[in-house]
Amino acid sequence: MNLPQGTEQLVQELTERIRLDFHGVLPKLQLRFIPYSEWVADDPRVAPAEEEDLVCITDRASFPIHASEGTEISCSIVAAQLQDHAMDDLGRPWPSLGPEGHRLVPTPGLDDLRKACWQVKGTFRCPVGYLLGALEVFGLVE
Repeated sequence: MNLPQGTEQLVQELTERIRLDFHGVLPKLQLRFIPYSEWVADDPRVAPAEEEDLVCITDRASFPIHASEGTEISCSIVAAQLQDHAMDDLGRPWPSLGPEGHRLVPTPGLDDLRKACWQVKGTFRCPVGYLLGALEVFGLVE
């Protein structure tokens, strides 16, 4: 994998955190990362990016992850994309917390400290990479 200099650690941490949260619902998940310039190389309509970014490639989608903005924003972007895949596969919201009829569905985003978290405004917050562990602790595993 020919990644831009300095992004290997970001990719390693991002991959580990994403796998921890999604291994139960996307067990065959494969993540691959390539430079943005390689992703658009065959499309003459796309202007070269000012800064080289990374693109995450899964079996269903490919999307820029804004690596230049750091690991947290990248984790948030990848988790949001994969949450859609999980919900498509399950045919229902995922993850969902709480009793039937009062379920909350956390979504990935940045918290006030700019950390990638699964969150439901004012009621739940869990860092990306710790979701399944937290759900197990509280007996909320689906």
